[in-house]
Amino acid sequence: MRLVCILISLGPVLSAQQAAPSVDEILDKYVQALGGRTEFEKVTSLAMKGAIEFPDLNLLGTTAEYFKSLKRMAVIVEIRGYGTVRTVCDGTEAWTENPQTGVQKMEGAELSDLLRRADLQWHLKLKEYYPGLKIKDRETIIGQDVWVLEAAADGLRHRWYFNVGNGQLIRFDTDNAEDAGKSSSILISDYRPAGNVQFAYAASFTSPKLKWIRKLSEVRVNVPVDDELFAKREAMKAPAAH
Repeated sequence: MRLVCILISLGPVLSAQQAAPSVDEILDKYVQALGGRTEFEKVTSLAMKGAIEFPDLNLLGTTAEYFKSLKRMAVIVEIRGYGTVRTVCDGTEAWTENPQTGVQKMEGAELSDLLRRADLQWHLKLKEYYPGLKIKDRETIIGQDVWVLEAAADGLRHRWYFNVGNGQLIRFDTDNAEDAGKSSSILISDYRPAGNVQFAYAASFTSPKLKWIRKLSEVRVNVPVDDELFAKREAMKAPAAH
């Protein structure tokens, strides 16, 4: 009788283990939640606008973000009382610019990470970009049941939190083993249609050094995006040969 009771108690545990999906199944569900692979592969450009807040600094601003095929990206944030902050990737190099530090070139793991995220098809290429991707756990965060996937790349450990029910990505964490000050977490929400795909209109970023909350008001898909947005600033250009 005791053995029967033990086997009965193990039933829910074994069922949960058997019910655990594979990494491919979790990622496929995520892609479907975005509108499907076929539709997302048609996206060649994105143009977004919205409002951004830095609550710890009591600062408000606007954001304009542009993505284009071949890993080109430009994020331009206008902060009231501070100035313009830019993060740009031209597909090969990337840099930031702000009123305090001027233009700073990205290198190493920071550059590699941004080049991956600048890819419009990043959502479809998670296994390609993070070949060690594995299921880490099943958790509850912000009231949602999620599968947690984990992978390491260029010295950074990444974790993705996918809603078990609808497949949506609701959080993305990056841990920097060499500099804890650069570790970060992004909460993602408010998915809405943008063209024939779904896009998250709300995001909040938290790290030991910075926190921001962004709410998009406009997301346009496959619109003309000026290549000049991704051009090197004067301070980035190599000096002319003499």
